Amino acid sequence: MDFEREAYEVGAGLKDDSDFTAIYERYPALFTHEAAEAAHLEIPIVRGRDSVVAFITVNIIDNALREDTDRLLTEELKSEITVDGKKIPYRQAQLLISNEHRPERRRDVDAARFAVLRKLNPMYAGLHERSHDMVKEMGYENYVDFFQKLEGVDLGALREHTEKFLVETENIYVRLLDEYRTSFLKIPADEIAQCDMAYMRRATRFEVMWGGTCRTNIVADDVLRARREGRPHMLELGYEVGMRQAGYGVESASPTILKNIDKSGQTLEKMELAIRETQRVLGYADCSFMIASPGETAETVRETVEFCRKVNLKPEVFFFTTAYPGTTFWHLALDKGLIRKAVTECLVA
Repeated sequence: MDFEREAYEVGAGLKDDSDFTAIYERYPALFTHEAAEAAHLEIPIVRGRDSVVAFITVNIIDNALREDTDRLLTEELKSEITVDGKKIPYRQAQLLISNEHRPERRRDVDAARFAVLRKLNPMYAGLHERSHDMVKEMGYENYVDFFQKLEGVDLGALREHTEKFLVETENIYVRLLDEYRTSFLKIPADEIAQCDMAYMRRATRFEVMWGGTCRTNIVADDVLRARREGRPHMLELGYEVGMRQAGYGVESASPTILKNIDKSGQTLEKMELAIRETQRVLGYADCSFMIASPGETAETVRETVEFCRKVNLKPEVFFFTTAYPGTTFWHLALDKGLIRKAVTECLVA
């Protein structure tokens, strides 16, 4: 989970620097050859032994390269390009290209992106070479041999199968690609650039509208960071690619209740900022609330109602806080006699 969160936040540009090093340091005994050997001996094949061993072994390499990897990713996060006289984060370049309908501007953004990439490439090459050296030091011929033996996958057979498929479908692919190039890009085949393909794959003619669940504190933090960096924030970027709804489980606008139900990181200030920005960008904010959480009083309910009035929210419904089996609320309800023992026994049975 730690790795996934760090990878997501770094990849989405939600952090100013990369810190995989701290994660590896929290689990010093996990990514070692001894741990891989123990997993090989103790985990049954049917429980995913090979995948676990491969995961540990890959991370042995990543652990050894962690500091250089953090330096590279941090440099990438801090890199900027200039577009129309404005500085924007390097990582937004691909998004701009994918959404830019003007060919000449796509090429300008792509040229600026490549200028940064050329500076980063020596760092990428160094990490690439060192990781391949480590694979050989472990006794494997190359990365193909590495994964084939660790995960028991015949990559050679997979390659033959995919090559056969590509040969059989090439004419269809070329015909459809040419039709789409002619009708959508309107650029001669010999003048198409890689950035044009990125825009074509964006497939704006097949635009879909979508929504998602969000957290007010994460959205508010990105809004503030985006203002400092002079870039669009996540809701604005989401709108560009079809986002039209954002749902927030606000639950309560009472500081007392937020603390009691452990809404970590959610404050009234962040809630208000996220909701107002959502209303501005998407037109409305889809927020849900709960009444009757532990510690709820008429005053805490009033605080929530007043907050809704302040930010011009008109919730369709307020849910009653419900205790589900196995949760902290469930055990609290049992202790207070709010749930009969017979109900618990029935559920367990």
